[in-house]
Amino acid sequence: LEQSARAAKRWQQDHALIARVLSRSGADRMRLAHHQRLAGLHEDAIASLLGAAKRAFYLGEVYRVRGMLEQLEPMFLEVNLPDDHALRLSYRILLSRWERLTGSQTEATRERLERVVKQAQWSGDAAEQLAALLALAQVHENENRLDDAILAIHEGIPLARMQQDPETLATFLMRLGMYLNWSNRRTEALPHLEEARQISDTHRLLLLQVYTRHKLGHLLPGLGQVERARQVLEEALVMANTIGSSTLKAATYNMLGNLALSQKDFVAARSNYELASSLHEGVIERSYLIAQCNLGRLDIKERRWAECEQRMVAVLDRATELNLRRIQSHAVIPIVHTTSLGADLERWDYFMSRMQEIQNSVVTEPTCVELLHKTAADFIQRAEYARALRLLPFLQASYERQNKPEELAAVQAMMAQSLGA
Repeated sequence: LEQSARAAKRWQQDHALIARVLSRSGADRMRLAHHQRLAGLHEDAIASLLGAAKRAFYLGEVYRVRGMLEQLEPMFLEVNLPDDHALRLSYRILLSRWERLTGSQTEATRERLERVVKQAQWSGDAAEQLAALLALAQVHENENRLDDAILAIHEGIPLARMQQDPETLATFLMRLGMYLNWSNRRTEALPHLEEARQISDTHRLLLLQVYTRHKLGHLLPGLGQVERARQVLEEALVMANTIGSSTLKAATYNMLGNLALSQKDFVAARSNYELASSLHEGVIERSYLIAQCNLGRLDIKERRWAECEQRMVAVLDRATELNLRRIQSHAVIPIVHTTSLGADLERWDYFMSRMQEIQNSVVTEPTCVELLHKTAADFIQRAEYARALRLLPFLQASYERQNKPEELAAVQAMMAQSLGA
């Protein structure tokens, strides 16, 4: 027994030595965590594995995170850590981020993050509070609650400035600009995105250099700066190729396609969207679905109704499985339009019911709003007033969100006409 105990101690010491060497050499954190755990350094092993999961998220390798989370769960049973310990908070944030990206997000995900924000605030852990606020904003984004997402980001920006961490500050500023742009507040969004780009360029934050250019490329055409939008997106594509990330390349091609579509260059738009779709292998599936939505928008512009419907039904089904509500909204509206054109309106009733099931489905994307308006007007012209009345509340909410009083007045007149009939 004594010999066995000495051998076990030597074995543990050997793994501790290996762990020290690996930590100095900057080796793979998964391998480091393995040796730390065998050496009995449980807290160090958890920290290393959390670091590996964060890096996988950062590089868009979400498929690797599930295995790491499965390893982490039993490891917390091996240590006696208080509930508000930084390692526990980090794990809950990562779990929530994984649930969001894989479509398993629930109300419990949001509630968990709200608790983490409060716990981190009470314990004075600014880094975890910022991480939780960012994850909470993204959960709100998934639920299409942009006002709540903006509030979470606003709460984090002063704290990020106090921390003097350029990467965190640039990330929060970029998110704020993006959400303001989506809320049709472009003039407010521009200075935040420009500041985020300047910080990422100054500190050579490669991924954020690409992301901030994506957001600027989406925003600038709405402000009449088309050539500058093209320039920043071409810069982003060069950077994405340098990094070698399929996810970043797919996102950049999507943005270039959007720019070409806004200039009515349908050939260039389709080419860029198809390039984005072709990069599906190794890409977060959300990016692939966005590319398919963009191709569906192009199908509509080119009046390819059957192709659009077939494509968007597949996107809607997959986005529903993944609980991606914003993508569900973007997919279902073209289907509602194409099915309204046929003789079989039972299909329209079915997909309209699916649209009504999507929570917070307020859409401000111009093509989708235009389709809603056209579909409602067509129903009124055909004296299908009951069906028009099912569409008009969605249209009213979209114009209210975009602060378009003239269009809102037109919708209210359509509602009065339909109700009077």
